[in-house]
Amino acid sequence: MAKVIVITGYYNRDWCVDDSMKSLLSQTFDDYKIVAFDDCSKDNTYEQLKKYTSNKFHAIRFESNMGFVNGMIHIIDNYCKEAEYILVHGSGDIAMPTLISEEVDILDSDRSLVAVSCETKDIDPVTGKWFIAKRKEITTHQDLIKENILTHGGTMIRKSDYHKCGGYSSTFIYSQDYDLWLKLSKLGNIRVIPKILYQRMAYLDGASVKPERFVQQAFFAKLAKDLNDLKAEERLKIEENVKRNGVTKIVQIDSAIKKAIFKHFHSMILKGHNLNEVPFVEHSDSYRKTYFKIVSELYKISTFKACLSSIYKLKKYFDK
Repeated sequence: MAKVIVITGYYNRDWCVDDSMKSLLSQTFDDYKIVAFDDCSKDNTYEQLKKYTSNKFHAIRFESNMGFVNGMIHIIDNYCKEAEYILVHGSGDIAMPTLISEEVDILDSDRSLVAVSCETKDIDPVTGKWFIAKRKEITTHQDLIKENILTHGGTMIRKSDYHKCGGYSSTFIYSQDYDLWLKLSKLGNIRVIPKILYQRMAYLDGASVKPERFVQQAFFAKLAKDLNDLKAEERLKIEENVKRNGVTKIVQIDSAIKKAIFKHFHSMILKGHNLNEVPFVEHSDSYRKTYFKIVSELYKISTFKACLSSIYKLKKYFDK
């Protein structure tokens, strides 16, 4: 079995398979395999994945939609048993040719590290704008408690530490990476290579862009913090409650969630999105009410008023 298993999960993204797969198959490192799972897509994603016949590549189609985190858990449990490292790769993202090689070298040379990541070039496909996400070279648990400063895609994890910390939690529909980083970083630090080795695409159906997904992401990020210091029994009880009732019913809105939503709206404006065209009309009543409640409360913050003229156009959607 390969030293590194690269896992990439797809759902209804047939248009972005080729460039992403080509970047993974063009790595300078040799001892790795790619496992791509199609989470029961309704488009031609699986057909696109099946085109690749390299002995380094294996495509799987789930018979029913499992969700991203359950898909990750399934692949790790069934296809990574002999691997030393696991590399997460976002669907449609681009890995630079030396990504795997450089990250393996660092984990091989420093056994105290639980994971290694890199700087990324983040691209907005709507506007074509991009920016470089620079991060601290050494990320500690205390850094991560403040906020999630790592990217999921492009991060390589030491598999033994993944299992030691408990791995992914199936409770986390979103922010599963943040929950994992918080648990992993209790075992050791995470190194960030000060070099752009990964290109990340902010597609419109992604959690970082699509509004109803982002609001859940903000709540799940708060949940990850809330669970951070709890004992296993207490954590399990809360997670079961979240699965039964939904995260927005269990996690209370606080300043961290308000800040996350504010930063999301503000970044969309700065990136040139026309927020008046964001399809909020598709959202359920609960999401519209949650958004409007947060936006209304943020109105009290002076810094928020600077971009209120753009954001307040959304109110008509919440009133429907």
